[in-house]
Amino acid sequence: MVEALHHSRRYLDIARLWVRAAWAYPASFIMLAVGNGLITGLDFIGLWIMFSHLDDLAGFSPAEVAFLYGAGSVGLGIVDTLIGSVERIGTYVRTGRLDQMLTKPVPLLVQVCADQFTLRRLGRITQAVVVFGWASTYVDWTPARSSSPSP
Repeated sequence: MVEALHHSRRYLDIARLWVRAAWAYPASFIMLAVGNGLITGLDFIGLWIMFSHLDDLAGFSPAEVAFLYGAGSVGLGIVDTLIGSVERIGTYVRTGRLDQMLTKPVPLLVQVCADQFTLRRLGRITQAVVVFGWASTYVDWTPARSSSPSP
């Protein structure tokens, strides 16, 4: 447990370094975050346009689809923000960056996960939270509903 806490602190230190670097240009950071939120908002607008011609989709109402979209996007956005750099590990091997990381006194996985940490991905999470919040007011998502058979 102590070791996990230590690794979490190192992750936060590396993430803080990348956030400070991004805030060196605050206008760029804000425009990227807003743009990222707007681009991911186009996904939901596409669903909304599709529902302008349909009453339901395989028995799901527009609010239920929005609920599923929001819940899934919140989870994927958080994971992408926290460990999205892992997908670049092949590039790190080819460029020698992984070898460079091996020389540092921080666990390799922590370094790879926190490398190029960016808060601009919060635009995606914010948009998903808004959709999820809106949809959750229209969808009855109690445990009793999930255990009852659908008609």
